[in-house]
Amino acid sequence: MPNQEQNSKKSILVLLIITVFLASCEGFRALTIYNKTGKEITIETGPEIPRFKHYTFPDTAQILSGSKVYQLRPNETLSLLTTFGRTLFNAKIKAADLPIDYLRIETPTETLIANSRSEIIKLSKKPSLKYKKADKKYALDDNKNLEAIIVRQ
Repeated sequence: MPNQEQNSKKSILVLLIITVFLASCEGFRALTIYNKTGKEITIETGPEIPRFKHYTFPDTAQILSGSKVYQLRPNETLSLLTTFGRTLFNAKIKAADLPIDYLRIETPTETLIANSRSEIIKLSKKPSLKYKKADKKYALDDNKNLEAIIVRQ
């Protein structure tokens, strides 16, 4: 009988350790634009997507108030969001996570405009821009933590 009790305590301890470990892990979140049009596309964001650079205070104020235009050649990508969240599970990308409020994607055939953070997230759900199994060879697997906006021909 003492052996069963001891095994039970060990099982509970192992379960507790695993639970604490998983609860303390940080989840990685990313939203990326993929250019699969075969031609150069123009992307405008407002404000500029923050990068790891050292800025002075006046530079930071100017960046936050302005917009930035990016040129994406064929097969290039642009990361709109790469961050660690609080938890490993249920780390769904939310509108508040995005560092930009405006997104404009101009292709040779159409222009897509998202005027808010929630509209930007909706672009990744739009059927024509959504991740498909055929995209697996060049795009990260799409799930709640990793979102993709794939601009096709």
